[in-house]
Amino acid sequence: PMGLTPGDAAALRQALDTEMRAANAADVASWTALYAPDALVLRPHAPPVEGREAIGRWLATLPPISRAKGEGIESPIFPVEGVQPGR
Repeated sequence: PMGLTPGDAAALRQALDTEMRAANAADVASWTALYAPDALVLRPHAPPVEGREAIGRWLATLPPISRAKGEGIESPIFPVEGVQPGR
């Protein structure tokens, strides 16, 4: 099967880093901007949050985050070239 290219993996890494910076800075606008207009966030034991605007409103309700960090890139659908699962 075809996996993600190194460029795709780098783009995912950049998006994850941007998300973590925004979360740690409580920058809801930057965090929300990462989502597509029709994005869907699935939460455990809660209804999904549908659409970028609703996601932004939901993100604004989260408690403060100060040490979030992305640990790795894994895809259950596409293998990421040069990245081993769990690393």
